[in-house]
Amino acid sequence: IPIANAGANQIVQQGTTVRLTGSATGNVTSFQWTQTAGVPVQLTTASTVSASFIFPTQQATLTFELTVQGPGGTSSDSVQISSIPENLTITRAEFRTGDAEWRISGTSDVSGAGVTISIFNGGTLADPLLAKVPVDALGEWEYRVESSTTLPGVTRAISIQSSSGGTLINVPINLRG
Repeated sequence: IPIANAGANQIVQQGTTVRLTGSATGNVTSFQWTQTAGVPVQLTTASTVSASFIFPTQQATLTFELTVQGPGGTSSDSVQISSIPENLTITRAEFRTGDAEWRISGTSDVSGAGVTISIFNGGTLADPLLAKVPVDALGEWEYRVESSTTLPGVTRAISIQSSSGGTLINVPINLRG
């Protein structure tokens, strides 16, 4: 009877290519990887001992099963792939009262297509949405607008939430003249 081994569980960076490397003992005539849980992804070379996929840009845990078959029967084993939580920073949180200008910028260690930062005008994620801005290929994001009709809230703070799961709450705004 063949015995499947789907490999060790992995913790990976969001948006990166993940390799599933299985193995088997015994007489094996076929390998098949299938996803059994989590956000659906596209598996490449799923009918070989080693498959790969791109991890979604979000906090998640995905489960895959390797099934091996041979003359003696079938065996399956599962593996879990989880993402590292996103690391967000705010490098500037400023409101210039003279020209009503917002200058807010920061970084995310999850970059790539479709990652957005929501900026809330206040100390919680329930406060009014100030802006949504994209994260660029270098992991940087920025909101800058002059003559804004939106002034800082009474808490004089912002909160941010990334589409990749990271949050920063109640970050003080630097008020300048």
